[in-house]
Amino acid sequence: MSVERTCPNFNLMAYRHDIARGWIAFRLRCKSWRCPYCAIENQKMWRKHLKRKIIDLGGEWYFGTITAPSWDRRPEATLYTIRLNFDRFMKRLRRVFKHGVNYVRIYEKHKDGAFHLHVVVSGLSPRVRSYRARTGSIGFKPTDDRDKTGTWSIKTWWKKTLAKCGCGYIADIKAIPAVAAIGYVTEYMTKQAQDYHVPNLRRIQTSRGIGSPAIKSTEKWSVDGRIWGGAIDHAAFIDIDEKIKIPASYWINHLVYPPE
Repeated sequence: MSVERTCPNFNLMAYRHDIARGWIAFRLRCKSWRCPYCAIENQKMWRKHLKRKIIDLGGEWYFGTITAPSWDRRPEATLYTIRLNFDRFMKRLRRVFKHGVNYVRIYEKHKDGAFHLHVVVSGLSPRVRSYRARTGSIGFKPTDDRDKTGTWSIKTWWKKTLAKCGCGYIADIKAIPAVAAIGYVTEYMTKQAQDYHVPNLRRIQTSRGIGSPAIKSTEKWSVDGRIWGGAIDHAAFIDIDEKIKIPASYWINHLVYPPE
């Protein structure tokens, strides 16, 4: 199986004159996870971004799985349930773990069509202790006590809380190093794992502390199917995608780039 060298869905190039580097150009792409080229580029972009952000944040991270209940595994039902209840779950999580909570969540679709979420999250603790609030309700707070009496493991709290929020066919969580968190997320950023189409669904979502990768803006770029030599005065230029410099002599034998 050949590897795509450019996005097969777009045949456009953006180019402009840069003060420091001269003329530079790159190919536009559709950015779809279903595209064989763009899925790889998306993964590279996210991995680079997460590596910088997660390592900068440091601390202990956890990897969790969230699924819909077992009684309805239809794709649309599992997706609806997770989308509806994940925010409810995160509000409860932040009530317990008030500081340093950052996360990356990514959807994956199983072979049977059911959706589930993978989450890497920071700011948790291995155990939580229950207490009774003034209102009479039961709450939880993080604890470092070695005495396990009256405490829950984070795994137990995760499962029980997700079940109360309407999820939990499978609900698991485990501690992982910060460096491993990058790999756990990008493992599910493949064309196969993301090969589905759901309008307005953010496949990858992060907390504000992590954010999203910066995307190249074409606001100040010229865009065309190919670069015509006359448009850049037959000058040398850098092909950013191929990481090569096209010399001015190229235009002696060619009218456009890439050659037809």
